[in-house]
Amino acid sequence: MLISLLEVNLFLFLIVSLLFVSVDAQDRTAENSREFLMKEGILSNLNLTVPSPEIADEIVRLNSAGVSKSLEGRHAAAVSDFRKAIALAPNCLQCRYNLGKALIETKELTEAIQIFEKLIADAPNYDFAFAGLGEALQVSGKFVKS
Repeated sequence: MLISLLEVNLFLFLIVSLLFVSVDAQDRTAENSREFLMKEGILSNLNLTVPSPEIADEIVRLNSAGVSKSLEGRHAAAVSDFRKAIALAPNCLQCRYNLGKALIETKELTEAIQIFEKLIADAPNYDFAFAGLGEALQVSGKFVKS
């Protein structure tokens, strides 16, 4: 079976890409980790400490695992992952938002409302927090139509 030149080039591109990703991940400094987390919306400007690359990776891993579990309908397990991520980075906006959403699904509405209200107080420009609060209030029956 003949391998086309396109297939060989694609294979080489994939190998080189994987090598660069691997080297990049190993060479990240704590400041680069912070920049990555800021860009991804995982860490807010409120956090004054710079996590190590290992902690940054763990925050991303826990948040991603929580999202995956929520998508699978395993919201209680997701809540646990989001809480662990928040323990490592208390000002992780995305982690806090995801926790609030998972709490809505587990019907822990009082805590979800508190999380979104605190998120809005801490980051008033984080639009997702307003949407989350509106959803939590609506599900709880506390949302008043105007």
